[in-house]
Amino acid sequence: MKTTLSAQESKLLMKLAWDKKRVVKLDEIVRILKVSREHAYKIASVLCDKKWLERLKSGSYQIIPLEGGPRRVSEMNPYVIGELLDESYFFSYATANTHYGFSAQVYTTLFVVLKRQRRDIALKGVNIQFVALSKAKFFGFEETAVMGEKIQMAEPEKALLDSLDKPQYAGGIEEVCTIFDRAKGKIDPGKLVNYAFRFGTVSLLQRLGFLVDFLKLNMPKEIRNKLLDEVKEKAQPIPLASPARFGRKGKIAEDWLIIQNVSERLLQ
Repeated sequence: MKTTLSAQESKLLMKLAWDKKRVVKLDEIVRILKVSREHAYKIASVLCDKKWLERLKSGSYQIIPLEGGPRRVSEMNPYVIGELLDESYFFSYATANTHYGFSAQVYTTLFVVLKRQRRDIALKGVNIQFVALSKAKFFGFEETAVMGEKIQMAEPEKALLDSLDKPQYAGGIEEVCTIFDRAKGKIDPGKLVNYAFRFGTVSLLQRLGFLVDFLKLNMPKEIRNKLLDEVKEKAQPIPLASPARFGRKGKIAEDWLIIQNVSERLLQ
């Protein structure tokens, strides 16, 4: 296979480099080169053989950077999944916690939030797990750069609440306590509570209030009272963590009506 580039191949790669693209789709190749889809597919296939492109999925290709050297060895950035999704999304749970330094755990799975169910995929040895959230919970994210990719990431406060809401995607309740503890002084207490109210789930408010007191998080009294008033009005006693794993027995935190069914040893 020849490694030199044809005029069309050069034009395409120069355009992609100029636009600082990391991923290109077949339709974009058609538009840039003004060729048929069949011809665009042939060009993409040749560039894959020449190690200038790497096929991610049908019709989508990663651009191997020029600095990859003569062999064009790809250093796959799994965050390019954001560019492959034709819908709103954001990274959260363990992925966001690691990004913000709230967790020291190493995960081989990236957690991506969508508004609908979608089958999980594997991308170059990294598992991509999709978590479907209701419209009410689909908020609190912003654009940020990770490994050179501009992606949508949950804000720190939202990442904490997502993790408390669905701890199975954040390492379990023990790790959730750790991330809240490591987040001390790095989050906005007012935003945290306001975001918690937007979830529309009293049980989340109860568990949040429990962690605020248990971990002695820095929260102004008026904000804590706002949280407490809502809990006192609507709450019923609930366990802190999954009864299937920890059972239903434990002392009750009276303010929050939380049954502490997890030993303090695991929460510290």
